[in-house]
Amino acid sequence: MKWLISLQFLCLVQDFLDNSSSQLTYHGLASLREGLRPNELAVFFRNNHFTTIFLHKGVVHILVTDQGYEFEKVSRKA
Repeated sequence: MKWLISLQFLCLVQDFLDNSSSQLTYHGLASLREGLRPNELAVFFRNNHFTTIFLHKGVVHILVTDQGYEFEKVSRKA
């Protein structure tokens, strides 16, 4: 029985890692949206990088500073 519980736990952990590999979770994004005031700037740490974020009209925006996106239109809804 102990082996079965451990296997279920490992599957649960693997599922979490698969669904949050971008280091963003629904709970985390919802907390960000609730914690920011409209048009407030904040520093966001994700994937070992600091970025600037702000809340505008209920949407959290992230300032993209990666040169790899220099000539691309970047938009992602969370």
